[in-house]
Amino acid sequence: MTGVPRPTSTTVVLAVVAAVSTTWAHLDARRGEGERATLVSTRSAAWRVLPELAHLGATGATVELWPSRGDPVRLVPGPVPGGHQVWVGDQVLGPADPEAIEGVWDSLRMATTVRAASEAQDPGLGDGGRIVVTLPEPVGVRTLVLGRPTVDETGIYGVVEGGAEGTEGLWVLEREMSALVQQAPEAWLARRAVVAEPAQVSRVLEGELTVERGLDDLWRARVADGPAAILDRVAVRTRLDRLVSARLDPLVTARPDDPGEPWITLEGSDGVDWSLRRHGPCPGRPQRVLVDRGPGRWGCIDAAVTAPWPVPGRAGGRQGHQGESPGALLDPRLLPHAYGRVLRIEQRVPQARVLQRHGGGWRIEESKGDRETQLSVDEPEVFAWYDALHDAEVTLEAVAEDAPAPEWSTPDVELLVVTDSTATLRLRCILGPPMRCRRDDGPVLHVRRPPPALAFDADTFAERRLTALRSEDVRAIEILAGPADPQVLRQSAHFDLGVWRMDAPVHPEGDAALDGMALERLLGVLGGLRAQAWVDDAADVAARRRIRVERVPRRGQDPVLEIDVLPDCVVRVTGHRPARLPEGPCETLGQDLLVQWPLQRLLDLARGLELSRGGETIALSRKGDAWARLDGGPAPEVSAWLDRMHARTASGVRRAEPPVSVAWRLRVLPGQGTAFVVDGGRGWVRFEGEDWHYRLDEGSGPDEPAGPDELDDR
Repeated sequence: MTGVPRPTSTTVVLAVVAAVSTTWAHLDARRGEGERATLVSTRSAAWRVLPELAHLGATGATVELWPSRGDPVRLVPGPVPGGHQVWVGDQVLGPADPEAIEGVWDSLRMATTVRAASEAQDPGLGDGGRIVVTLPEPVGVRTLVLGRPTVDETGIYGVVEGGAEGTEGLWVLEREMSALVQQAPEAWLARRAVVAEPAQVSRVLEGELTVERGLDDLWRARVADGPAAILDRVAVRTRLDRLVSARLDPLVTARPDDPGEPWITLEGSDGVDWSLRRHGPCPGRPQRVLVDRGPGRWGCIDAAVTAPWPVPGRAGGRQGHQGESPGALLDPRLLPHAYGRVLRIEQRVPQARVLQRHGGGWRIEESKGDRETQLSVDEPEVFAWYDALHDAEVTLEAVAEDAPAPEWSTPDVELLVVTDSTATLRLRCILGPPMRCRRDDGPVLHVRRPPPALAFDADTFAERRLTALRSEDVRAIEILAGPADPQVLRQSAHFDLGVWRMDAPVHPEGDAALDGMALERLLGVLGGLRAQAWVDDAADVAARRRIRVERVPRRGQDPVLEIDVLPDCVVRVTGHRPARLPEGPCETLGQDLLVQWPLQRLLDLARGLELSRGGETIALSRKGDAWARLDGGPAPEVSAWLDRMHARTASGVRRAEPPVSVAWRLRVLPGQGTAFVVDGGRGWVRFEGEDWHYRLDEGSGPDEPAGPDELDDR
């Protein structure tokens, strides 16, 4: 049996040290705190002048600024919570500027002494004025008595009356203290027409008009007891911002004998209101209006700010500034609520059914006889349907006086939208054409572009996704001609080692002729095609082009996806009914994969050219950024023509003979590879020997001057 090895002497010593250290640590933790050294900063001798204000705000505080001569300026809490008024002696000037109040309070709260001044012989206390701060108990009143400046001009003498312990005696204070009492009274006065923020306003009263923000955060305007019109939130906020930020310039002394007329009242959600009155044109400035905002001085503001709010139903058809129509502030969306706030949509006409949120999705609830059915529907389709109603643009309908009034008691569609704020919106529409709607009992609205469907049923929210394709799964793509358009050029590309390579058509530039951005746009659209509407009568319609996509094989999925593009933005996708697409995806499916500039890269990389036109052939070589004759002579006309052709863009490619005869021929000597020939004429370019050509955009290049030898290539 092998014996257990004995520990070395080093191991024993280390073990003993560890045990002693552990015991010492445990015993030390049980010792009392004992006496601690008091740390004193010697970097500054500054003391807070009013340390009581360090953690207090200006709300409820009165600040009196007494200059050495003249009436004191008092900043007194006003009727608006948190606000102050400016008084000079016993007269009020008006509301104080909140930023000025914040500035003076920060100055007092952060004011510090420069040094003690117990040996000063003549501090001149009172010569610099006084600052009196009054706060509710237990703070009470604090007074700074300011004296003359020190000899070295590092500060001013001063004492604190009623201050905290340690602040007694004479001090040298910061010179900024004297600047506070030297300010003109108008420096503390707010120049804004209303000292409030638009977000604080919840109601606007202007004569017979009431504009109020509801629980659903929508603004509704009502004239007297008339119907309510829903206004655009951004437009209302912009108008309120323009009103509250209007600058009073100049200020005018109030005239007690001029009562003026009520103009507008803004009410806050906390019960505070701000009222303004008008007193006619501003003296000497007829383009401005004299207004008063309560006790204090009056002021002049731009007359445009006082223009009536342009809402429907105002007496006499009053319009706003610069000819604003009565519908200028209307919310332009048919259903203005955000999708996330809608909890329930009840359809009353044509068939009674309810679209209800349920468990993170949506379901349709419908009564059929004595039985109530519930059917879950596709959430993305609900979003697409509501988004179409949300974005449908509406305008105030201009109705002739002799036009018959529509019968709104029997609309074609009636919906009741319930939001998370419990507020509801009733939408009634007559499909027309033209399509007209009313929100609640508001004005009649014209729907500029009606949504695909307003009434809904289970089929409205059926799955409309036609393709589910990830771009990284695509291995090849091919565009083929359809029976309806045999001139579509076959274009094919495959993905090889991280690079797209072009298989067809044959092109001198090879893979460089492939437009990578156009290919990515096409793959992005093919990745999630959605039907805007089903078109069942298009099953036998001839296709204009066919797009064939090869993807990575997966279980239960065909490796080949084919899309037939039909006229009128209709497509046929394997396994789905014919469907109509929105304009954007439809336009992308009709684009080609070749670069948009046919000659740009060819001319940039060419080392030589031979241009034949009008029976003359000119050999050219590059000379800097321009082209010159091979013999070295200048060729300004030809060089300018090549620059114009360099900028020409193509609207597409066609597999057909060019529409007109050849007007010029260009032999290109590339930097690498063999030479090739480009033919061109009015509105087209092609490579010699190919059965396809580019169609050039009209006016895509700069205009060319007319001349007897001018090429007919535009």
